[in-house]
Amino acid sequence: MNPLLQVGRNCWTIANAAETGLLIDGCDYYRAFHHAAGNADRYVLISGWQFDSHVSLVRDGTGDRNSDVPLLGFLNELCEKSKDLRIYILAWNFNPVYGLDREWFQRWYFNWTTNERLQFCFDSCHCIGASHHQKFAVVDGAIAFLGGLDLCSSRWDDRDHCPSNPRRINSDKTPYEPFHDIQSYHRGAVAEGLVELFKERS
Repeated sequence: MNPLLQVGRNCWTIANAAETGLLIDGCDYYRAFHHAAGNADRYVLISGWQFDSHVSLVRDGTGDRNSDVPLLGFLNELCEKSKDLRIYILAWNFNPVYGLDREWFQRWYFNWTTNERLQFCFDSCHCIGASHHQKFAVVDGAIAFLGGLDLCSSRWDDRDHCPSNPRRINSDKTPYEPFHDIQSYHRGAVAEGLVELFKERS
């Protein structure tokens, strides 16, 4: 019997994981990413379909935006505090059809208003009509997050998925519908493999 996973046919590579698990919904993933990135020594790599500079990673439950942790401010602060840290962000160079759904002038926001060791790049190496959905982050080659969640607006939610949640709002304070997705986390060789994938794509 042939193995289910075959490199080059239905998967990119196969690697061992020293530890792995699931983070259910954006609340758990955003908080885990915030903790891991906050302890980074050398680098943080982030690949995604979409990003928003003002999306809040950690929300205190009061609905007070001043107590939340916005993505770009957090990443820039990490670079300001650690002279050895580098952060690389690779985003899909989206089709104009999605223009109204995206934050405008991202290259300017992420590159020209931040520390020089925080670098943002659009990825446009795709077939016509295609887009990448590789949503992952790697910290120091030690831990990786991989799954269906981007660090962007309208994705954060907790497991209750209440119809009305004061924390489920975007940066402009508009609420959005409940959102469910999963992100996995991995330690070990699999995280190092994702570093190589990021290098190939960037």
